[in-house]
Amino acid sequence: MRKIAVIIILCLFAAVGYAQEVKECSFAWDGVTRQYICIIPSCCNESQPRGMILILHGLGDDKNGFAAALNAKSFAESSGWVCVIPQALSSEIKVMGYTIPLGSCWNAAVSINIMGSDYVLNGNTDDEGFLMSLLDTMTKNYNISTDSVFVTGFSMGGFMTQRLLVEHGDKFAAAVSVSGMLPAAYKQTMPSYNRHPNVMHVHSPDDNTVLYNGQFDYSDINMKFQVGLSVPQTIEYWRSFNQCRDSYVTDTFPDTRDDGLLFVRKSYHDGIDNSRVVLIDVEGGVHTWYGDTNAYDIDYMEEIYNFCTDKKQSLCVHEANTMPFSVYPNPAKDGITVYASGSVSIFNAEGQLIKTLKCINGGTRLDTKGWNSGVYYLKCGSKVQKLIIK
Repeated sequence: MRKIAVIIILCLFAAVGYAQEVKECSFAWDGVTRQYICIIPSCCNESQPRGMILILHGLGDDKNGFAAALNAKSFAESSGWVCVIPQALSSEIKVMGYTIPLGSCWNAAVSINIMGSDYVLNGNTDDEGFLMSLLDTMTKNYNISTDSVFVTGFSMGGFMTQRLLVEHGDKFAAAVSVSGMLPAAYKQTMPSYNRHPNVMHVHSPDDNTVLYNGQFDYSDINMKFQVGLSVPQTIEYWRSFNQCRDSYVTDTFPDTRDDGLLFVRKSYHDGIDNSRVVLIDVEGGVHTWYGDTNAYDIDYMEEIYNFCTDKKQSLCVHEANTMPFSVYPNPAKDGITVYASGSVSIFNAEGQLIKTLKCINGGTRLDTKGWNSGVYYLKCGSKVQKLIIK
């Protein structure tokens, strides 16, 4: 009986010692108290180096709301990473006697031009210094592995992610920006460090808040501002820096949910130190964070984890050592590119064979002008892709 009691006590002690910790933390930086959430997963052993991800919320959001939206506690447990979600400070701009409130806003070196004058959003706040100090604090106090430090952010947090990557990319193994591209201020500035981190960007061509062309549609004042490089320019910036291949490989996430979305991934490989640059286009998407696989085909945090840990066999359809079978764009109107190795048969919705293609590595172009709008099916071996013609 005594032996059983001792075992129970030891088990309880272990459970308490390794329970998940969610801490509301703060420290003074530049004369201001800065706050952040620190989530330490229960699987962490303090004697072993840990991975960490810095997660940056969007304009007008807050750390608690964003952590809840991402289900950060669950992610910390499943990934085993320490999750750190800092809080941006409130900001406003004053124009000709008018005050325009911005809400919480990172100083991501993003500026807007109003009547010939540039206004840097929250330009007097040293967020770069705060976040790097926070990273140093976490690294020293929580035994963080410097080879497993990652950063991601949404919208303005995505812009801030890109700024950190330009200024301090040697501190990160990988970075993922979502709906916030490279700030225009860095167009002519290349990183000065020697490390070549993996970079991924996620964006919808249909985003009407942070547009694909790098504009910000500020609906509150009914104006658009050029705040960043376009998505293609952002991808080319990092592809060039990492010296990845000029051509990319495309694969499409399985379209299993009735969400009206299609997630298409373009991957540039073989960069310096085997680095990669990846773009995920969200066809039909809006300015939001997709993170519920019960409703959508993809969970951003899950794919961020797959990317950062180089799990190539993530959610996408492909076979090892073969060309991925995919179609882009999809939906399409005037033409498509089919990525496959071998013969591809194309059927209409009635099951009638209308075309056969002999595909080669690198993609085969097919003109679809004049095709009736509707659903088509492409078959390569045992794999089938659904194609929508508008």
